[in-house]
This record gives sequence, structure tokens and C-alpha cells, in this order.
Amino acid sequence: MKNLLIHSDNLKAMKFLLKNKKLRGKIDLIYIDPPFATNGNFTITNGRASTISNSKKGDIAYSDKLKGKDFINF
Repeated sequence: MKNLLIHSDNLKAMKFLLKNKKLRGKIDLIYIDPPFATNGNFTITNGRASTISNSKKGDIAYSDKLKGKDFINF
């Protein structure tokens, strides 16, 4: 299979890949970008270094408020 771009809910997309593209057992990694169109900030805290959340504590890992040129520079 060549490259494939899917605009969908991630769970629906993964189920589609497993069922319709016969990829069960053949996928090593699926990269899912941060949540877009939320207009929120997502942070990383010391206790949750491996996850991103929208907690009020911690360092900003991703801000969905970036637009235009600022978004491209992200």
C-alpha cells in the first residue's frame, strides 16, 4: 500500500484500516497529531511526562490557539 491520508475520528480510521485494508498484525506505529480545533492549551507535568493533557499545571506542550505564520513555525 502506498501512502494514505485519512480525515476521520482516529478510532474509526484504525478500525477501517484493520478491516478494509487487511492490516491486522502489520502495523507497527500510527502517529496521531495533537488535538486540533480545540482552542485550548495542552501541558506536560513532571508526573505525566509521557502524556499531554489540558491541565492548568505544567509547561505548555502544545497550544491550539496558533494561527497562520505562528502555526507554521510551531
